[in-house]
Amino acid sequence: MNERISVKQGARETVFTAFPSAGILGLYPEFQHFYNEFVSAAKPFIRHIPLDIPDIWVRDFLPVQNTSTLRQYLFYYEPSYRITQYRKWYALLRKATAELFPDAEKIPLRLDGGNLVFSRNGLCLLFRKRTLCTPPSYEPWGNGTQNTAEETEENAHIKKETQNAADRNSYSRNGFERAETLLKKNLFLSRIIWLPPLPAEYDPFCHADGFIQFLGNDKVCISAPYDSLTEKHLKKCLKLLPEELKVIILPSAVNAEETLSAKGIYVNFLETSGAVFVPAYNIGADEKAAAVLRANTDKPVIKIDCGGIARYGGSLHCLTQTAFI
Repeated sequence: MNERISVKQGARETVFTAFPSAGILGLYPEFQHFYNEFVSAAKPFIRHIPLDIPDIWVRDFLPVQNTSTLRQYLFYYEPSYRITQYRKWYALLRKATAELFPDAEKIPLRLDGGNLVFSRNGLCLLFRKRTLCTPPSYEPWGNGTQNTAEETEENAHIKKETQNAADRNSYSRNGFERAETLLKKNLFLSRIIWLPPLPAEYDPFCHADGFIQFLGNDKVCISAPYDSLTEKHLKKCLKLLPEELKVIILPSAVNAEETLSAKGIYVNFLETSGAVFVPAYNIGADEKAAAVLRANTDKPVIKIDCGGIARYGGSLHCLTQTAFI
């Protein structure tokens, strides 16, 4: 089903999702409903390409695109919230993605795409996630993927740099500086703001796109707090944001007892050139969130039912990746 994907002349705005194969639906039966809803609603606005890949959370492991050069970059997918028995699964996803996007440049940085929120004017927001300071545990792009000479040299450098505890500590101390350098260089980012993460019992994935999202280039939407700890966290983050950004507080209807569920998180929306797609959960806050977005953009705001799929820990933005292809 899949063809190799590369940027071509006359590139068009494209949204990728997983394809609802038998394997995918065996893991996530609710994905079919989301897929049908999104494909139908998005058709007038963007080109959609489904990918026959092993997992649905494409935002985390598909390439990230430099919006100026259109060059694509693959970060090393090895999230800390998964236990070590899933390392072969990560390798499978890295291999499948590298084969699909052969022109994407590989960056030896452990970064989930869900923790990378940036605008076209070069401002980037990330949670200060410790995996950014941790070297890859396996040969990058392993499980059968052929490394280039440059990648092989980088792998050797990482291994040499982290072969004992003292070296690993040094790698960790310099991790955020290294991450910032790589992100600025490759994505043409002008400024990176490191936001404090929520405790793991509130956000086990540590993904910024479940808390904050750009709306255009001059506005940021932030998920409303729902208890004293999230209120304190919000105040800390607001102090770090540039004054020129307009802050919009989006309603949230999070059930604090359902830690792994993304139900009630509206900030996990997807903005394209022609529309804003916002998750809906068949609850009263759905229309409130859509109304706030409509009041702050000239684009149509379209609700997509994510009520079933959200129980697995992600929503609309997590399930999609945008590129000009």
